[in-house]
Amino acid sequence: MALRLQLILEFRLFLIQTPILTLARKFQLWRSSRIMLLGLEAADQHSMVRKRGRSLLSD
Repeated sequence: MALRLQLILEFRLFLIQTPILTLARKFQLWRSSRIMLLGLEAADQHSMVRKRGRSLLSD
């Protein structure tokens, strides 16, 4: 949870400081540099998948 909050705040700062023209390219760089961190704990991903599955079933 704390990691996600940190990433959200970091991303907001990143958006504020980035000119529009380079935003897409910088976003790709930012995202690729974060892939390891966003691999969050396996348990966390598993719970997200289960929640998503449950919401799909309830529709």
